[in-house]
Amino acid sequence: MLLIGEDITAQVEEEAEAHLFSYAMVPSAAGSVTVTDLESDYVSTDTNGGDYAVGLRFRVAVGAAAAGSAELQVRLYHFDTNPKSSSTATSDEIDLDLALPVSVLAPVAP
Repeated sequence: MLLIGEDITAQVEEEAEAHLFSYAMVPSAAGSVTVTDLESDYVSTDTNGGDYAVGLRFRVAVGAAAAGSAELQVRLYHFDTNPKSSSTATSDEIDLDLALPVSVLAPVAP
């Protein structure tokens, strides 16, 4: 169980092949989230047969017509019994499940 304020970054880095963050903007028209890191950024040995996403680093792109309230949904999957098999895999073991409120502002002309 995670404690409020606990920093698990080092643990996720050390066990990159056993963790995967999943992100989603709700509503989806508010934007998209792209994970920008891979297991090889943190570990040098491959035990699950691939170099899959981890999700400690990501990029958010706001929808062109998006404005208003939205949520950034964040879920951290943990892979103990079955290894992570793709960059979009899910697990029944969830270490973290959050819905963060965000405000999406209309772009300002330069």
